[in-house]
Amino acid sequence: MRTTTKLGTATLGSALLLTLGAGMAQAATAADGNTMATLRPVALNGVDASGTAMVTVNGTRIAVTMAASGLLADSPQVKRSLAWSIAAIVSLPMIVAAYRKASALGMLLAELSIPERIGGAYNMHIRSVLARFIPLATMWVLGLLVAALASTILPPREVALVLVLVLLLLAWLLWRGLVQVHARLQAALRDTLDKSGRSDDGHG
Repeated sequence: MRTTTKLGTATLGSALLLTLGAGMAQAATAADGNTMATLRPVALNGVDASGTAMVTVNGTRIAVTMAASGLLADSPQVKRSLAWSIAAIVSLPMIVAAYRKASALGMLLAELSIPERIGGAYNMHIRSVLARFIPLATMWVLGLLVAALASTILPPREVALVLVLVLLLLAWLLWRGLVQVHARLQAALRDTLDKSGRSDDGHG
């Protein structure tokens, strides 16, 4: 892996020299050169990897070159985390669709199960609480089911918590796009089934 970054004034490769009299900072230019370091595994992280890293400074540019091996060897936790993350990202449109349908079901059940005479002025608040509780409970049960079915690729608890938070953030940021993606997938599936049914009728 090679990364090249241009150094700006008073950033990496520059030093701020404080002048006692004037109290002004001046930028020092970076000296050309390179250095190499050996990457060794850390006993606490459980990853037996190794490699080398080289940093080269040329004028206002710095190039970082890294070569590592054994990052995924004998580390099933990393592989499981990667597989679970990919599966969860691919499933995001369906998860959003399930939540929207559960929300609609919650609103319907709240209106049917709580008549207007119950609660008086708080009737709408009670319905709102029930309408929000039903989709959350549905997603909780769905999450437990998915966790049980995907137990072989579940990452460690701490990693899973971070990934779930990242997925929630992505779902919040990309909500409209995920809804559109699911709508297109649903339309494409419906068209495919319609064409299959028409072809079967034609052969019959």
